[in-house]
Parts: sequence; structure tokens; C-alpha cells
Amino acid sequence: MGESCCAANRIYVHTSVAEEFATRLAARMAALKVGDGTEPGTDVGPLIDQAGRSKAHDVVRDAVKRGATVLTGGELPEGPGCFYPPTVLTGIAPDAAINDTEVFGPVAALLTFDDEDEAVTAANNTEFGLAAYLF
Repeated sequence: MGESCCAANRIYVHTSVAEEFATRLAARMAALKVGDGTEPGTDVGPLIDQAGRSKAHDVVRDAVKRGATVLTGGELPEGPGCFYPPTVLTGIAPDAAINDTEVFGPVAALLTFDDEDEAVTAANNTEFGLAAYLF
């Protein structure tokens, strides 16, 4: 998968497990192979076009500029194509664009919460409501 309309970009993680979750997710994401989706062994294919790739990278750069940490990914790969590496971000500021932008790419913004009300309020703080995933 490269681009997905209902990709889980904002992932809310309870503070008590956030560090372990982030470490494990980043390791799994770093192990994914980016490349031609028709090639055996490829896990992550290209985004739809260069504009989509640029948008993904722009929201990552914005988050980093505002203090986020990149655990894996976050750099434009060399070579042709509209590829973007699986990226995991932590420490995202409330005013970062990734909090209210549909990324359509392999970028996971890990956001922490202390209680259920805080998580629900944060999750509902977007004009986009296409999908939610609860575990």
C-alpha cells in the first residue's frame, strides 16, 4: 500500500504505553520495503503523484519544525517515483498541520492522552471524519 484514503494518520496512545508502542511501531514501519507495488516483497507502493508525495513530506517537515521527533522515515527517498517512506512521528505540537490534514500516505502521528475524555475530544477535533479505528 502507498496511498490510502482512510489511512490511520493520527494514532492516540495512552501515555502509560506510549513509549513502548512508539518503539515497536517504528521498528515495524522501518522494516517495510518501499518500492514498485507489482514487485514481490514490496510492502509500500507509491503515492498517487508528486503533489501527494510533497504534501506528505510537507506535513512531516511542519511537525518537525514545531518540535516533533521522527522515529523512522521522514526523508524523501532518492530516485524516480512518488515514493515516501513509512514515517512515525511523536511529540507533535497541537498546532502542527498533521493534526488536521488528510495525509494520504504512510505517515503515523502518535498522539498521547491520559484519559478517555481527552482522547475523544482530540479525535473529534478535525473537520474530516472518514474513519476511526479503536482497539
